[in-house]
Formats: sequence, C-alpha cells, structure tokens
Amino acid sequence: MVKFLQLELSDSGKDSIEAQIYAKSLDQKSKVQVPITSRCSSYGDLEIAAANFKKELDILILQAKKEFEKVDQKKVEFNSEGSVENIWNSLSKIEEKEGLFDRFNTLDSDTRGKIANYVFATQNAFKGAALIFSTHYNEEENILE
Repeated sequence: MVKFLQLELSDSGKDSIEAQIYAKSLDQKSKVQVPITSRCSSYGDLEIAAANFKKELDILILQAKKEFEKVDQKKVEFNSEGSVENIWNSLSKIEEKEGLFDRFNTLDSDTRGKIANYVFATQNAFKGAALIFSTHYNEEENILE
C-alpha cells in the first residue's frame, strides 16, 4: 500500500520540534507534497489541526455520497406499464422526493388517479413513500407538489 500521508518533524531548536502533516502525490515519481496541517509546536495543536482536516474530509465525503445517491436514484428502473401495483412499486423505490414527484407527474392523469386510489386504499400513509405521497398529493389536479 502506498502511503498518501506523511508526518514531517523538524527541529525548531531550544529542545522543541514542529510537526506538520503532508499529502503526497499519488504519482510515485512526483515529489509534490501539499501541507494539510499548519506547522504545530505541540501535540495538542497537531491533534486539533488533524481533527479539523478529518471534519472537512467527512463533509466532502457526505457531499459525494449525496451526489452518488442522486445518480443511483436516476438509475432506478421505472416501469410505467403494467398494473397500478407495479407502477407504485417502481415509484416507491425512488428515495428523492423530487424524483418521485417528477416520475409521478409525467404519467397520464388517469394513471395518476388510479395510483392515488391504490396508495390511499392499500398503503400505510404514515411511513415511507406513501407518507410523502399522501402529504404532497393534490387531488384536484392529480399531481404531487
């Protein structure tokens, strides 16, 4: 395993040292190093700097997760043919509320009405996609908003 992070210690004189964490290039031929912490003159300072870096990294990873989930939701197979139950099963797999609204609202009005009747008659309106459906369904226009 290639180590991506490196600790650099330097003698700052007067019986003290400074520490700094660097990120190395993934290209093993490159000598590029990018500091990811400031130079720290105590372990406590280095620990705080590293914790701040971890926190920012966690935020970036969470942002990436949300974007990957959005892409994955677009990949959910949607079948607007077949029984109302099959259509609802496809719709209920869409995790993003906006995606559910978009897919439902593109169906013809008659199909939307049949799905609404199916959801209200057979599904638990207090959890999951049925909860979202029941709270956002506009009965007059047969759409989700």
